[in-house]
Amino acid sequence: MHRAKVNFNAIPTVLMRERIRKVSGPLLQTTFLPEPVSLWNSIYMLSMNPQTQSTPLQKRIHTIQNELARLGPMRPGCLSLQYRKPKEKSGAYYQLSYTYQMKSKTEYVPAELVPQIEQELAEYRRYRELSAEWVDLSIALSRLKMTQWKQTRTAN
Repeated sequence: MHRAKVNFNAIPTVLMRERIRKVSGPLLQTTFLPEPVSLWNSIYMLSMNPQTQSTPLQKRIHTIQNELARLGPMRPGCLSLQYRKPKEKSGAYYQLSYTYQMKSKTEYVPAELVPQIEQELAEYRRYRELSAEWVDLSIALSRLKMTQWKQTRTAN
């Protein structure tokens, strides 16, 4: 199967023009592309139908999805300043520590790359915050829908 390349940062613009029902698994199902498009990250998008965007929960979820799509390069970890001779505080160097796929890693970071690494770490922290908020809102929205369903069922 042929898979077209997609600029992930352009997806929110595309979403504003065309209505996407769902992105599930590794493939994006749409009506405006001739075939499914593979994405590096799967994401569930709420319908862009104005009727489903009525609740504050859904509006905030949509905002979070757009913010996630705009995130730049990221990486997990903690950047620290180390010393080759700690007692004398000489021989300073930067070290990046992180855990990936259940393995702890430590990498030397040249001083010239520290600003770039700090930006990537900030992007990852923002990703984690947005993801956690999205899950919280999704749970609240699901509970709300279940409550509404129960109310309509008991009303009948």
